[in-house]
Amino acid sequence: MIPILVFSQKRKAVLTLNDNSVHNGLAMIKHNDKIVFWHSNEGGKVKYNYDQVKQIIIFDKKGESTKYTYKKQRGKKKYLLLRILVDGGLLFYEFDENIYLNSYSSSIHMHTKEYYISKKDQDFVDRIRVGIKFKKFEKISNVYFKDCSDLISKIESKYFERDDHKGVKDLVIYYNENCSN
Repeated sequence: MIPILVFSQKRKAVLTLNDNSVHNGLAMIKHNDKIVFWHSNEGGKVKYNYDQVKQIIIFDKKGESTKYTYKKQRGKKKYLLLRILVDGGLLFYEFDENIYLNSYSSSIHMHTKEYYISKKDQDFVDRIRVGIKFKKFEKISNVYFKDCSDLISKIESKYFERDDHKGVKDLVIYYNENCSN
C-alpha cells in the first residue's frame, strides 16, 4: 500500500513547535505524516514530524484554516497527524488517507477516514467508529461523557444522529458547550 500526498501544493501555514515557538511560512503534508515547511525568512525547506511539532494551521486559497496535531492512539506506537474537527475541553479528530494499491494487472484507489476523540490534556486519542450504535462507542462514551448526565440521557434517548461522524461531532460540540469545565 502506498498512501499519496495529503495535499501536493504549498499552502500558507503557521507552525507551532513543541518549544512553543511559532513560525509563519508555507507547508505541505506528505503521505508519511511528515510536514515539509518553508520558513518565510529562510530559503530552504525543513521536514518536521511528531516529536517536533505541537500543531500546524494550514490556510486554503480562501483563507480558511485547518488545524492539525500529532497524537498517538491509545495502545499503539505510531503517531498520527490528525485534523482537529472540534476544539475545546473535548476534541474530535479526523484521519484522512488516500491509498493506492498497485499490481502488474490493476490499480485500486481507496479513501479512508477514521475518527478519534480525546480530552484536551491527553497525550493519546481513542479511535471512535462512526455511528453511536457500536459497542465500543458505549465504552468510550462512559469514559468521555460520564460527567455529563444530561448528555448521557440524550445519547440513551437517541437524540443525536447515529449513522455518520456528524452525530459524534454534535455530541462533542454539545459536551463542550454544556458540560465542559
